[in-house]
Amino acid sequence: PLFGAAAAQQHQQHQQQALRALLESMRTAAPECNAHDVANGMWALARLRLLAPPVAPSGTAAPQPPSSTSENATEGGDAVEGTSGPPQPALRDWGLEDPGPRKTVRRQSQPVPEVVAAATAGPAATAESDMTSRTPAGLLHADLQAAGSVLLHVSCRRLLQYNPQQLANTAWAAAVLELQPPPSWVAAFWPAALAALPYMRTEELVATATASTRIGLQPSGEWLAAVLDLTAEAMRQAAGPEERNQAGKESSNPALGQAGYPFADSATAKWSNDGAPKRLRIQATGRCLASLLWCVAAWRVRVPAAWTAAVLARLEALAVQEGSLEPASLATALQAMARIGLRPDALVAGWTRRVVEGHVAAATGAASGSGCGVRRQRMRTTDASLAAATAVVSWESDADRDALAREGEWNAMDCGSKGGVWSGDEEGFLSYRQRLGRYDGRAARMLLWSLARLGCPLGDRTAGVLALAAADCCDTTTTTSVSTSHPPDPGAAPASEPATRSGAAGATGRHESSSSSSSGGGGGGLSNVCLALWALARVAQRPEESVMRQLVRQVYRDIPLAAGVDLVTVVRALAVLRYCPGPRFWRAVERRVACLAPGLTEQQASVLKSCCAQLGWQFSAKTLEALDHLDVGRRER
Repeated sequence: PLFGAAAAQQHQQHQQQALRALLESMRTAAPECNAHDVANGMWALARLRLLAPPVAPSGTAAPQPPSSTSENATEGGDAVEGTSGPPQPALRDWGLEDPGPRKTVRRQSQPVPEVVAAATAGPAATAESDMTSRTPAGLLHADLQAAGSVLLHVSCRRLLQYNPQQLANTAWAAAVLELQPPPSWVAAFWPAALAALPYMRTEELVATATASTRIGLQPSGEWLAAVLDLTAEAMRQAAGPEERNQAGKESSNPALGQAGYPFADSATAKWSNDGAPKRLRIQATGRCLASLLWCVAAWRVRVPAAWTAAVLARLEALAVQEGSLEPASLATALQAMARIGLRPDALVAGWTRRVVEGHVAAATGAASGSGCGVRRQRMRTTDASLAAATAVVSWESDADRDALAREGEWNAMDCGSKGGVWSGDEEGFLSYRQRLGRYDGRAARMLLWSLARLGCPLGDRTAGVLALAAADCCDTTTTTSVSTSHPPDPGAAPASEPATRSGAAGATGRHESSSSSSSGGGGGGLSNVCLALWALARVAQRPEESVMRQLVRQVYRDIPLAAGVDLVTVVRALAVLRYCPGPRFWRAVERRVACLAPGLTEQQASVLKSCCAQLGWQFSAKTLEALDHLDVGRRER
């Protein structure tokens, strides 16, 4: 008999063989299944796909299971459990990650997409892919996909019979299984979604919309207009008397009538003759609105200014008046605006500062000094004003090549909720952190990235709170010990070939050397503090001394593992913020610069010399000689 690891491996192989036989039987029986069985089968296949051993090669993240978007759902809930009982929604991140797979993120250091580079890699890449697909886990995943593809084709004839729960399950399962729906399925999906829309609950709407973006579906104009209609009515019903009066004034604006956007009561009237429920099941929650904004950004569609302004008003009410807006919801909404290129302050005056600072104050119990009680300015909700607000930021044509301003998103890295907040003096720091609790570090990174990308300023105190949370400075595991066990960067390239991180560093275009990657360098800690400093330099004027001390301490701890782009980012941000650390910090920077000198670019060397000189630190003659020799050698080549 086998014991230990060998026995467990044999047991796993037997399970996979039995499961593969079951999947073969499922493919054979699929044409005889009814709509209920097909929907449940799709859901079960997706769950098995998430539970199966990962087969993704190094550098590619396995899919994450979805979780609920409803307030009372349990953590880790997935899709809509079966087809009975209270529905569970379908996508864990509901907009917290980029809709496309991470492998399609562009390498900012190269003029061609990664997919082109992969195509020119030669037979080695193909051989590696074939070897991966022949492993037991790879064969199992292929069988799951094959069974899902059969069920997806069978469901094409039954989509109009699906209830909202079954429709959400099917779309979610197709996204998890990475299936490409056939044209006939796509043609039937949106009419079915439109028919089910008035009966959908909030989580089912979010699951359907978000899953459609992940499988590359573009919504029909009729379905999108109906969604905007119903959510506008949900926002109107959720608004207080003051907001309703304001919405009434805006709905009578002639510009909105010319745009043909039916605001206010049109949603109820639209569905009243179709036997739809008189009471809307959709609620204007922060998660729902943030997810829809994320989908709008992924679909690259234009929405009316009135709807956008109503979303901003509802988010402001949730954040400032009710104090119930979750960090992830606000971060998702702002990130969607950054991807669209919409600056909210250009549409609703002072929105960013009121909402973000009020939200941070409510989430942490700290006084932000944001002036949250200021009366909301009258919204400019004409389509012309929305176009003007969107024109403030041009996402596609941005030529900024700052190390941390790359196209992409920070949230793609699974950073968890390890952030903390601290905005006072350093004395009593840990006890104060324990009294306040923790602010979501991942959401803080998303907020800072989005605000910096949009150029929306914050108060210094609030910016400092977010920066400390983003850098994980308030986590006891990072403040009391020097972390040298960061996991190596997946898919790190050799020193001669710059590598772009997927996820977080995909947004930054960070290039890791083999020394930093192999030694565990470039972990989340250094990436996070680089983001925090970069964003502070863009959204704050003069952060508090205690905030800067903690951030600099975090950098100092990881300098031996820093890459050249890390040093450039940190030094440039310190120069912008006019904060000069002590000599010990600069000596550590110089030691790392001397070590990395052969791999630095001419531009990086120039920035390091100029910014250090601006802060009053001069490199030694030996270091300058190494940098100058680097410049001369490259000019000769």
